[in-house]
Amino acid sequence: ALLYCKGVRVQPKPPQLLNSAASSSAGGGSGGGGSGSSSAGGASSGSGGGGGVQSPNGDGEAVDLDVDGDMSTVEVNFLCVHKKLRSKRLAPVLIKEITRRCNLCGIFQAAYTAGIVLPKPVACCRYYHRSLNPKKLIEVGFSRLAPRMTLTRTIKLYALPEQTLTPGLRPIVEADCEVCCQKLNEYLTRFTLAPRFTTAEFKHWMLTQPDVVYTYVVEDPETKEITDMVSFYALPSSILGNDKHSLLRAAYCYYLFANKTKLPDLLNDALILSKRLHFDVFNALDVLENDTFLKELKFGIGDGHLQYYLYNWRCAPIKSGDVGLVLL
Repeated sequence: ALLYCKGVRVQPKPPQLLNSAASSSAGGGSGGGGSGSSSAGGASSGSGGGGGVQSPNGDGEAVDLDVDGDMSTVEVNFLCVHKKLRSKRLAPVLIKEITRRCNLCGIFQAAYTAGIVLPKPVACCRYYHRSLNPKKLIEVGFSRLAPRMTLTRTIKLYALPEQTLTPGLRPIVEADCEVCCQKLNEYLTRFTLAPRFTTAEFKHWMLTQPDVVYTYVVEDPETKEITDMVSFYALPSSILGNDKHSLLRAAYCYYLFANKTKLPDLLNDALILSKRLHFDVFNALDVLENDTFLKELKFGIGDGHLQYYLYNWRCAPIKSGDVGLVLL
C-alpha cells in the first residue's frame, strides 16, 4: 500500500538498524507488545499480544510512504516471541533481521505501532469499547457494573436490534473491490497519515474471511452504486483462570467510508452484525472519524493507548482524528 503523510518534507536520517525501541508488536488490535497471547481477565483489550504464536517470528510488508513525495517503507504488523523465550532480548534480534532484509531491498523507513510510549510517537490514539455481551464481559473481569446499575439493566442498556437498519447493506463480493478501493482511497485523503491501496491489496485485506475480517457494503437499491463500506476484524483473546469462559471474541473497527449513510447508523449496523457473529465486544480507536459515533453508540473509554511511530523519518505530531492508518 502507498502510505502518505502530509507535512513538511525533511531529509531522512542515515539508514540504521532498528533497535530495541522498535521491539513492540505493530498490531493495531493487539495494542502493540509482541508478547504472545493475552488474558482478558481484568485487562483492557488494548494490552494484549500476538495471540499465542508458537515460534519466534517477525512479519512485515513493503509499502510506499508519501511525505510530500513517494518513499518506500516497511509496515511492521506483528512481532511475537514464544513465552519460554521472552525476556531474552530476542525481539531486537528479530527487528534487526527484518531491517537487514529491508535494507538489502533499498528500504530504510518503517511504520509501526506500540502500546507503550517510545521516543517519539507521531500520534497517540485511545481505545474505546462497546459491550456486545455484557454478562460475559463482567464474568471474565473485562468490565464491571456501573454504580447503581444491575446486570439486568446493563444487558438492556447494551441491547441491539436483531436486524440491520440500512437498506442495501450486504457482504462485500470480489466484484465490488475495484470501486470500493477507489472510494476508500478518496475518503482517506482527508487524513494526514493514511494508506492508499491498490485493488489487489484491497482484495487481500478487505474481502471477508470468517474469523479474520468482515466487510460490508451499502448498495443503492435503485442505481446499484456502492455508496458506503464498513469493516471489522477479529482478534480473540485467551481467558485465564476462569472456569466458565476460555475465549473472549473481540471485533475491531477497521476501514470504512460513508457517502450516503450517516456514520453512526453504519456503525450501529456493524455492531448488530458483529453481535450476530457472536463477538463479545466491539473495539475502536479514535482515528478516522470514529469520534462521531463513539458516544452515541455507547462506547466506553478504555484504559489502553496505541502509539504510532515512523521509523527513520521525522514528522510533526499528528492528532488522533487526523490518523487514517489502521494496522492489524
